[in-house]
Amino acid sequence: MNSIMETYHNEPSVLFQLEITYKNGITKTICSDGTETCRLGQIVYSDLYQVEKRDYRIQNTENHPVQVKEYGYRHLCIQPMPPIRPVRMIPAMDVFVSPAEETIVDFGQVIAGKAKIKIHAPKDTEITLEYFEVLDSDGNYINTMFAPQKDTIISDGKPIEHEVKFTFHGFRYIRVSGIKNVRKEDFTAILLSTEKENKGSFYCSDQRLNRLYENIRWSQYNNMMSVPTDCPTREKAGWTGDALIYAKTAMRNEEMTPFLSSWLQIVRSDQQSDGVIRIVAPYMKLYENLLLQTVKKFGDDKVTGVAGWSDAIVWLPYDMYQMTGNRLVLRDNFEAMEAWCEYIIRTAEEKRGDQNIPYEQDRYLWNTGFHFGEWLVPSRPDNTGEQYGICKESSFYIAPFFVLSISPRFSDT
Repeated sequence: MNSIMETYHNEPSVLFQLEITYKNGITKTICSDGTETCRLGQIVYSDLYQVEKRDYRIQNTENHPVQVKEYGYRHLCIQPMPPIRPVRMIPAMDVFVSPAEETIVDFGQVIAGKAKIKIHAPKDTEITLEYFEVLDSDGNYINTMFAPQKDTIISDGKPIEHEVKFTFHGFRYIRVSGIKNVRKEDFTAILLSTEKENKGSFYCSDQRLNRLYENIRWSQYNNMMSVPTDCPTREKAGWTGDALIYAKTAMRNEEMTPFLSSWLQIVRSDQQSDGVIRIVAPYMKLYENLLLQTVKKFGDDKVTGVAGWSDAIVWLPYDMYQMTGNRLVLRDNFEAMEAWCEYIIRTAEEKRGDQNIPYEQDRYLWNTGFHFGEWLVPSRPDNTGEQYGICKESSFYIAPFFVLSISPRFSDT
């Protein structure tokens, strides 16, 4: 049950085997063996949140030898699902100047992916591309991200066809700076998603329902890039609660078994030694610090399980079994499911709630610690001024409800 975080390494490393088949049928295998070299490339930085900067002026830099590291092979395995592929190419619909005199490219649809852009600018020109989903009330660019989706390009003076290499964006629009004559013919959006077989379709006489179904399919494309994410823009994180709720719908639309099985492997790898399933998988230091600050407000000094999020380890395998009859997913996840349920039982027995319920009943109620509870009720805004106030008010009954909902699922396995 040890967290995979304990085995992370600070240095980027690579182990590869490349198999090449030529037109004449001859095959060749090239493997990493320590004779490789590395050098400074045109990509200055690239990150899912801080996005990408590329300097096309960087050429013919010095090669450096690599260091051979022995990390072992414990976590080495073949990717259990198909790769991320371009799903659709979407030419720009329009280029317009906003009331704030910004040049904006519109693709007519929110997608997750990247853009292919033809650029021919003078050498040393710095071009910025700021990706965003909606215009503000006046029709201008608006940034709603904690880390703006802003790519930077420095031209070498030659015509280029630019695409980011190691990041992606959620966007409908791009605000373009640094290019004088922006033409829609030079911009194509590329929808990216993990390759999956289509399993479902829907059409009826009501065009509103048809559009709703189309929106659902777009959202599924946009949030299925190796892991099920909450959004392709702000966090790009594998929130377990989102996957728990949407898994059955996803399986009706596409063949999801390889995708979800792969993600559940990540969920299991990030499970704490006490059985806690973390609410985001893959787990990141960003959420560790955030959750530690949160659980302390509820009287805990280490990350705890959260009803409706951590329960994904039971819900998802059981939903997959119900939808497909696949018993392997139950076998693969049973130990993690059991450890999670034992954590709930142990926590309920050891910690007392504040509802003055007699111990004989309270010992069976999971009614302590941090839970999101009814944290997004439109008719009940949190006006208390206390952070997570509505969570505290509602979680004492939401968490026990989830225990009741997972009990029959777990017993059936």
